Amino acid sequence: MMKVRIRKKMGKGDLLIEAELAIEKGEVIGLYGPSGGGKTSLLRMICGLDRPDSGCISLDDECWFDSESKVEQAVQQREVAMVFQDYPLFPTMNARKNLEYTCRSEKEKERIPELVKLLGMDAYLDRKVSELSGGQRQRIAVARCLLSESKLWLMDEPTAALDEELADQMLEYARKRVREEGKMLILVSHRESEMKRFSDRIYQLKDGELKVVEN
Repeated sequence: MMKVRIRKKMGKGDLLIEAELAIEKGEVIGLYGPSGGGKTSLLRMICGLDRPDSGCISLDDECWFDSESKVEQAVQQREVAMVFQDYPLFPTMNARKNLEYTCRSEKEKERIPELVKLLGMDAYLDRKVSELSGGQRQRIAVARCLLSESKLWLMDEPTAALDEELADQMLEYARKRVREEGKMLILVSHRESEMKRFSDRIYQLKDGELKVVEN
């Protein structure tokens, strides 16, 4: 289980994020809310790219962050993989190398062919990232996350540049892996129907306040 209880003032203090949630193994949590409401910031704090002002984050029996005991694991130490909205890929590498570089084990490398087929990436695997469209870059970013054996996946608008059919295929695959392997997934999406079909629970983050809207 993942437990999150954090508090953080954003910017000049005009937005206060207060979030508390628990995620069971095998669960997909949907997260939505207006732009600027703190969704991406919440994911960045969970994975370790940003630091909460106070609170705690833990996965199973491992503490990732605790403001009272001053525990703070680096992002590299946390069992997490994330899809960012800005697709931080290696621009001088081709698509294939971007996928291979991410892999930390042979088991992850062995998944590359099935993800290439799933996401329809065959035609541009040997192209440099700088030569690809936004939608093609997003597929690489999504595939890199899905290759990961990490216990927690964080996906920030992973289907924004994908058509509905491909988005559904990808999310069905992700949900299947989450359930079969006991992973946890937090999915941020602006597509309401997508959230309802693929999430076990749905949260809204608005004006920094996180609350369950569908369970």
